[in-house]
Amino acid sequence: MTACWLGALLLLQNPTGGVPKPSELISRAMAKYAAAQTIVGTIRLTQAAAGQSGTIETTLQIQRPDRLFLRQVQNKTPAKVWLVTCDGRGFTYDAPVEAEGQKPLRLYESLNKETGRMTVQDVYRATVASIGDRSAPLDIAIGHKEDLRFVAGQWATLQLAGQTEVRGALCHKIRGLWREFPGGPAVGRFELYIDEQNLIRRYAIEQTIRLQPNQPPLQVVSVWDVDLRLDAAVDPALFRLVR
Repeated sequence: MTACWLGALLLLQNPTGGVPKPSELISRAMAKYAAAQTIVGTIRLTQAAAGQSGTIETTLQIQRPDRLFLRQVQNKTPAKVWLVTCDGRGFTYDAPVEAEGQKPLRLYESLNKETGRMTVQDVYRATVASIGDRSAPLDIAIGHKEDLRFVAGQWATLQLAGQTEVRGALCHKIRGLWREFPGGPAVGRFELYIDEQNLIRRYAIEQTIRLQPNQPPLQVVSVWDVDLRLDAAVDPALFRLVR
């Protein structure tokens, strides 16, 4: 069911051999992440602008349907840390708004709601305002339908740009125009690297923003290096709630 829906998301036909279409590569990758029972690894954001750069590293562990560990660390002094934990019964996360200079308030919610039992996808959507880096690779790994639809809608155009090596893996390079939200104007460009095992290895966005009306535009480059292992062994201790 999930794989069929993902195919329809990008209006695909089954591959007919030869060079794959960019949409086919993306659909296969989305379907592979959605089908994985466990996902373990890291996503590292490096963002650069005006000669300066910074990083946020995400450590992710998923055990479907209802266990999640998501920790993000920003490389500044002191380090900024965001943490979401879910043990199959409930989940904890930082309050979205915190007092300056104070330790973030940890919130707890049960997975059992009047509308039904929450899954990893539901927990992620409930806590996404409390993390530091939400990205297309992270949305795809979690696999909520609305998030996948949003990510696909950000890609205004798709073009296959040959193959290249990323951290020792031969990858298909997909590029095109990027928009901040589906249906909006194109405001940048993106590159997506998918290897022969249908795993995302890197994602990049280049956009020009203007912080103030009277200031010159600023070019921002964001690169996410993805190292996620599917159906890998998990560490049960990480799912313990951190209150």
